[in-house]
Amino acid sequence: MMIYMKLTFLTLTAFSQIFFISKASAAYLSIGESGELIPQGTYQLGAAPQLVTNGDGGFNIAAFLDAAWTDSLSSRFVLGSGEVDFYVSGSAKFIPFPDFARQPAMGLKLSLWYAREGSTHINTLQAAPMLSKKYQSEYGELIPYAAYGLSQSSVSGDSDSGQQFFIGTDWKNPSFKNANFTFEWASSLQDSTSSISFFASFPFDDKKGFGSR
Repeated sequence: MMIYMKLTFLTLTAFSQIFFISKASAAYLSIGESGELIPQGTYQLGAAPQLVTNGDGGFNIAAFLDAAWTDSLSSRFVLGSGEVDFYVSGSAKFIPFPDFARQPAMGLKLSLWYAREGSTHINTLQAAPMLSKKYQSEYGELIPYAAYGLSQSSVSGDSDSGQQFFIGTDWKNPSFKNANFTFEWASSLQDSTSSISFFASFPFDDKKGFGSR
């Protein structure tokens, strides 16, 4: 009986640790951009603080690099830390339907994430259909966007899925011609986290350097 109770306790403990880590693994997931693409052959370097607003809360900070490959395809590389010891991501954003007339930009963002929490390794695949629409305002160009994120994580051999809804906007302020800003709110729909994120990026290219927007 005692052996059975010990095995049950150890099983529940292991399950609770995996559940906690899998929730933490979702803490840094984000979209962080609209359906607009930077010009082909240019890049963006940026920083992204993130505040986790559900569960025990928390804070992440990341750096990222964007590159445009075609008129409809761009990539983002992310390196960060916070709720987990370390995380890195590579993503591709494919926008086959650009923002045109009354049609919003529509496409898909696919991301691969790797994180480490102590001796635990976490691998996550995230797929997010997204759309956005550009507007001009007295405060500059606004590009509101929405995305539905589906994620599948592997944590110590166990699989865990999550769902999030993202809403945000890119903002290009004429007073800051050499910088772009993005604000994003993520809401947990299933076994994930809610968060508020801010992204600041600075365009550059190989010839002109920074400030090539």
